[in-house]
Amino acid sequence: MLAQIELNPSRAAALAQLERETGESQSSLLLKMFDSYIEQKREYDELAAAVARGRADIAAGRFTSHDEAIGRARNMLHGKAAK
Repeated sequence: MLAQIELNPSRAAALAQLERETGESQSSLLLKMFDSYIEQKREYDELAAAVARGRADIAAGRFTSHDEAIGRARNMLHGKAAK
């Protein structure tokens, strides 16, 4: 698929500067930028889904209080230190 984009002068200048600095073609640079955006979007979507699951767990009462978690960690550490 062939796509065409229009860049404002500032973006065009920045892209030309990147081309000079890296030696890569503008097309290659744009593809990398596009791929990077897609990856960031995927990571954001995964994070948002994890936060939603966490909120649902809290709302359903599926969580451990801070004090309980610290207590468990201390018990584990003391148990390993005693061995």
